[in-house]
Amino acid sequence: MEEDLVDLWSQLLLPLRRRVWYAFTPSDAFKCNLQSATSLNQFQYETILQASGILCKKGDNYTFSNSQLDYLQGVLRGRFLDIYINRSKIERNGKRLFFIAVDKPHQNPSAQAKDEPNIRPNRRGNHGLDAE
Repeated sequence: MEEDLVDLWSQLLLPLRRRVWYAFTPSDAFKCNLQSATSLNQFQYETILQASGILCKKGDNYTFSNSQLDYLQGVLRGRFLDIYINRSKIERNGKRLFFIAVDKPHQNPSAQAKDEPNIRPNRRGNHGLDAE
């Protein structure tokens, strides 16, 4: 992954609410998703995922790259941005979803989904988790 893309990911993740899981893929089963939280449109979001190698095309399908997610996690940890990656047991079309969090969450994505948090824009205009 190129240095410019690592810097871009750092800038996108830094304003996110801490200790909250965000799904890489929007899902009705999980309210917090990374695309909404970063205020990117679908084209911008998919372009960044593909350019960084996190989303790879295999035949007619797209898949997430564990190695690129692990690489991003390691590089950002070295920059004092501690991210966590998780594959959830919340299934969508028979596949597990990937999640990301900044700082270690208190619960797993499944437990967070059961809480059904409200998502509201935070001070920076990004979406995050606010208690009612």
